[in-house]
Amino acid sequence: MTRLMYLFLTTMLLVACQNHTARWESYNQGLPTYATAITIAMQPTDPKTIFVGTYDPPALWRSDDGGDTWVRDDRGLNDSAVLVAHWDAPRARWLIGAVSGLYTRADARDAWRRIGQNDYAVYAIAQDRAGQLYIAYANGGIMRSSDGENWVSLPMRDPAPIVLALTASPDGQHLFAGTSGQGLWISHDGGKTWATVDDLTDDYVSSLFFDPELGIFASGSREVFRSTDNGYTWTSLPDLKRVFAFARASNGALYAAMTGRVAKSRDGNHWEFVGEGLRVQDRIFDLAIAPDDPNRVYVAAADGVYRSRDGGTTWTWRSEGGGTLPLLGYADVNALIWDRAGRLLAGTRAGIYRRTSDAWMRDEQSPSYSILSFAAAGDEKTFYAGATIGLLKSDDGGETWRDVPSELTGRGITGIVVDPRQPDHLYVRLLFERVNESWDGGRTWVTRWDGLGLTRQVFALNLDARERFFAGASDGLFRWDAANARWQTIPTPFSNQAVLVTLTDPRDANVIYAGATDSLWKSADGGATWNRWGKGLENVTVAALALNPANARNAFAGTRYKGLYVTHDGGATWQSAWTERLATSTVRAMLFSADGKTIFVATDQGIWRGVFE
Repeated sequence: MTRLMYLFLTTMLLVACQNHTARWESYNQGLPTYATAITIAMQPTDPKTIFVGTYDPPALWRSDDGGDTWVRDDRGLNDSAVLVAHWDAPRARWLIGAVSGLYTRADARDAWRRIGQNDYAVYAIAQDRAGQLYIAYANGGIMRSSDGENWVSLPMRDPAPIVLALTASPDGQHLFAGTSGQGLWISHDGGKTWATVDDLTDDYVSSLFFDPELGIFASGSREVFRSTDNGYTWTSLPDLKRVFAFARASNGALYAAMTGRVAKSRDGNHWEFVGEGLRVQDRIFDLAIAPDDPNRVYVAAADGVYRSRDGGTTWTWRSEGGGTLPLLGYADVNALIWDRAGRLLAGTRAGIYRRTSDAWMRDEQSPSYSILSFAAAGDEKTFYAGATIGLLKSDDGGETWRDVPSELTGRGITGIVVDPRQPDHLYVRLLFERVNESWDGGRTWVTRWDGLGLTRQVFALNLDARERFFAGASDGLFRWDAANARWQTIPTPFSNQAVLVTLTDPRDANVIYAGATDSLWKSADGGATWNRWGKGLENVTVAALALNPANARNAFAGTRYKGLYVTHDGGATWQSAWTERLATSTVRAMLFSADGKTIFVATDQGIWRGVFE
């Protein structure tokens, strides 16, 4: 081989590799972000610093500007959900209770460090005036430490109850433990002996609060009680129903977090309810009040963090989209589709968003339901969207949307396929259920369950150009037998696995793909025989598949919890397309541009755009 030929081939190989390499960038500007916020705490020495622990996504977030912007701050926490955050004032450090154990750090530049050998979830942290710490672990019982590093178990009944809430009197003599279904436990001798409270026997005690002036407050699943004598006697507070957290401001106001609203009191007996701006159906799990401003109140809720600047009267959600500021959580996108005008639509919790030249804008004409799926008919004007409350339809190419009332209204529609020849003929799969068919655009429905049994769930639908209808279910792949109007099992090597995606190759109708809980499978003969499609996806749950329309050798497989995989050799081998944190994400939807030069990937960590260079 001549040197000139060698250089030519090397250059062509580099160009080919570059054409296969995608440059990834966040594509979320303008989308609302979401996070299930479980705990919130403020640093007393710096009231602008706020920590929020989230369950979904599992993370710890920090704001240094009073909640305007947020950064993820969980290095060392092992990607664990954070359940409680506590400022350990005597040692000037934070304590974090996570699903994987107890962590601490004193310097914000350091990673979080686990304390002790116990890697069980930490449900609650309390501290007395002397600095003694009390920790409730998921394996039951309470641990106490005098130095914050070494721990001893406090004796409780064997087996010890699961403690969900803790509080202690300033002198550490009176300890209170709220349990999961075993009521309220009290110790009056620093944890040596314990007794239960009759009024809360066998109850789920979700929150406790000790205030030297107002007494002790304990919330069960139905009633809230108060004691002003260190827990010897209790009085019901009829104005309050299940409270998830209490907090007291520097001006004396006591706050109680409930579902969809906040209660406020000056004396602990009489309560007023505030909450304009809060979502009425969402639980509020925790409260924090600025030490330098009693009117600045924060709550951790099921859909993120809210802030009030007027003592709880009005609230602002701190996860709005539309700007460039980093927000708490991630964009929650379930579905992607191109509208008739070639603009990208995203199905989110807050409705349908349309991509403009530089940001996402909410489609104000569409209902603000959580959108789970999209489908387009072959006439280029009929579009459908599956929502948590039923079916939406557009007759103008995705410009405007309307509800389609039917017997499925109120049911979550997680998947839709449309007959390409008849826009009013469609099939849907329901959340946690099976398949329904409509011939009139979703106004009336016929169940198509025969052959699926009573308990089987359907996770994927595929109606191909040959009118073959496939369903991926919780235990394998099925094909619709139109002559007998029932589903037939397709024998496969993965019949004991859930099939989460099924797709017929548009370039060859004999080729069918199935993504299952263990790898990606391929049939080259219309479903008669099956083999794993290449190497690299073993023990990986494949939930989405996208074939590049301009390059038959390029495809992407979206997974659950393991990010995105790519093949550049027609599926012979697969490699992870993402690194670091995105490598643990769940892919929900993928969409190529028509020219195959760009792919859009919707995940539990937002939308990402890959541009081939």
